[in-house]
Amino acid sequence: PENLGFGLANNAGLALADTPYVLFLNPDATLSPGCLDALLAVAERRPEAALLVPTILKANGERFEKWSSPVCDPVFRADGSDDAARPIAFASGAVVLARREAISAVGGFDPAIFLYFEDDDLSRRALDRGWRILHVPAAMARHVGNVSSPATERMTEVKHWHLAWSERHVRKKHGLPVFSRWRIGETLVKLGWARLMGNRHEAAKQSGLLRGTRAALRGVAAQDVRDRIGEGVS
Repeated sequence: PENLGFGLANNAGLALADTPYVLFLNPDATLSPGCLDALLAVAERRPEAALLVPTILKANGERFEKWSSPVCDPVFRADGSDDAARPIAFASGAVVLARREAISAVGGFDPAIFLYFEDDDLSRRALDRGWRILHVPAAMARHVGNVSSPATERMTEVKHWHLAWSERHVRKKHGLPVFSRWRIGETLVKLGWARLMGNRHEAAKQSGLLRGTRAALRGVAAQDVRDRIGEGVS
């Protein structure tokens, strides 16, 4: 009955699972025929793999090509590849087959995060523990993206608040630089320009980024704020 956020909701599902593997699948993602079989076949051959991801197509048919992350790259090692799979540094949470033993061992998704960067953080912790992340090219899936919530100005600000907060949280957690005066300055300029031009959605986006960054630096907990930013909570 309550929106707990992406990570906590997936952790609840993980806690109920008793199978060797768990498939995390966004509500706006679908599997092509044979996708799951291809992922499972590689998982059975590669016991060192904690996370396995298919080739993901966006709504326009283009491939989603994010295979690395600034959070994960420092500890990534590209060893042990074959024709059926290749090691990567990042597993997108949109579609990922997880070895339950591995995900349970690293503690699942970070419960402090309400939305965004959960997959970067999970990937990093798996790599830190010596597990591998594999891309299986033969497995195909489609992810529409940005259709799980209404595209209102309030929702735009809420989502970008969490985007900024989560990035700061994950970077601090893994010992990476958290604060950038240049990025804050850029956000302020974009916010001012959007307001001047009357672009309310862009203004909501930049406002969310600015407020989320400020909240993270002040130690505000994302789970205390959740989706109530538009009601005056900062």
